[in-house]
Amino acid sequence: MVVLQSYIKRNYDKFSRIALNLTKGDKRDAQDLVQEFYLSTLEYKDQDKLKQICANGHFVFWGTRVMVQMYYRERDFFKRKYHREQTYSEKNVTELDWQTYSDTDYDSFKEKEKQYDKIEKSLSELHWYDRKIIEIYYGINVPKRKGYSVRALAKATGISASSLFHTIKKTKKYLKGE
Repeated sequence: MVVLQSYIKRNYDKFSRIALNLTKGDKRDAQDLVQEFYLSTLEYKDQDKLKQICANGHFVFWGTRVMVQMYYRERDFFKRKYHREQTYSEKNVTELDWQTYSDTDYDSFKEKEKQYDKIEKSLSELHWYDRKIIEIYYGINVPKRKGYSVRALAKATGISASSLFHTIKKTKKYLKGE
């Protein structure tokens, strides 16, 4: 336990910088992430494994992996504790200051809406195979999935990676209008 605490103290600045990068500059989230990581490390069940990780010089790498998992996984404790979505009953809608939303915000929203409509129209014009590959690749209409890499898509579908790559490249070119 004493050895682990000395590793934690020695690498505090490294973990703070890593957490700041993970949270995209949000200092409060970065501090919370580092503290939750330290608490989970001190409460880790297999202390012998942690001592071995420290002895091999892999503590920073292991800690980075743990923090990435804590920050990005939806089911992780950190995500539930610090990034809980508010429901409409929890929001006080009357406190919203509607004057802060300018016409330019509305105009940019309308512009983006036009772009999305154009993309949807272009996707509907594609051959069914090309459309389905692009939808799966980008995670469109795929529940709880942000998309696949070409390799993962090839493995999941049984279609060769080069065929998928060329289909995606050709479809992107078509969607860009080139």
